Amino acid sequence: MSLNHRPTICEINLKALGSNWKQARQKVPPDVTMLAIIKANAYGHGAIACAKALWKCGARHFGVATIEEGIELRKSGLKGTIFVLGGLLSKKLAVFEAYKLTPILHHPDEVARWGKFVLKRSKKIPVHIKMDTGMGRLGLLPEDTKHLLQVLAKNPKVKVEGLFTHLARADEPDQSFTESQLKIFEEIRQFVFSQRPDVKVYHVCNSAALMDGRAMSGMWVRPGIMLYGAYPNPRQQKAADLLPVMSLKTRIISLKKYPMGSSISYGGTFRTERESLIAVVPIGYADGLPRLVSNRGSMLLKGKRVPIAGRVCMDLTMLDVTDVSGVAMEDEVVVMGRQGAEEIRAEEIAKWAETISYEIFCGISARVPRFYL
Repeated sequence: MSLNHRPTICEINLKALGSNWKQARQKVPPDVTMLAIIKANAYGHGAIACAKALWKCGARHFGVATIEEGIELRKSGLKGTIFVLGGLLSKKLAVFEAYKLTPILHHPDEVARWGKFVLKRSKKIPVHIKMDTGMGRLGLLPEDTKHLLQVLAKNPKVKVEGLFTHLARADEPDQSFTESQLKIFEEIRQFVFSQRPDVKVYHVCNSAALMDGRAMSGMWVRPGIMLYGAYPNPRQQKAADLLPVMSLKTRIISLKKYPMGSSISYGGTFRTERESLIAVVPIGYADGLPRLVSNRGSMLLKGKRVPIAGRVCMDLTMLDVTDVSGVAMEDEVVVMGRQGAEEIRAEEIAKWAETISYEIFCGISARVPRFYL
């Protein structure tokens, strides 16, 4: 690790990303198309580098949340289809044409706006329609389907390439709600296909559904979190051997011995119960280490777990390293990742922080540089 400037860095293992893509590919029928989800800067991993690595693995379709994310990828030279999953978002719809972005329409007003826009264009621009089958978020409701087809029939310039939905509880052990969503979507799909056989693309499965083997022949899937090496739910750990893509590392910048009864960090929530060796590492909640891991979490030092001592600060965190021999200034500390036989995964940090691995990844701030391996 370079010690130029602050030693807190992320290492992004693109080979692990490729391995996870291949595992996802092996979990679906050969005629299933995979749409790689790289929104939110590829879940904090770096969208441009990850997209280019996935392209080399065979990915040709990518999903982002915003127009800005799509533009960034196009300007980087990325080819393939880029879907803007958040909807139209802008009043300047020509941006989709200019950067060859595929919009997602999720509301009757969006369908109407897009219809007016394409009337003035010489080329048809493909769109995908999102249906809300139970997520309670974006998407046309099932009862809107008939009216949607009537509106589309009046404007043949609206080129509907695909129809999809999003599963709200696919990661849960109880699959009854997911079964309900799948049933609703299948009814919609059959009806739409009977009226519009030109709509060829349908997709439902996220990472959790994909890992549960729900991918159907001829349909698309949208792997996201699994590409980055995290499991949607602990129950799915046997479904694939996912490799963590991100490691978060730093180094010790201070070592001091404190007598028994000393208080450490804000609020004195940690008091030494013996003479203790306390290390300070330059990482805090401004870097994305959740404050909730205070006095709960651990980091790795010389292949051993060392507990976080006291509250995580904005820029610094203290560790009780008393039980590790030979500790020295500038020793490497692994916040997330592997060191020797020990490993701390994003899922474990998420458990300490009472959240999900998605938030841990996305929360690693821009001031932590990414290095690609």
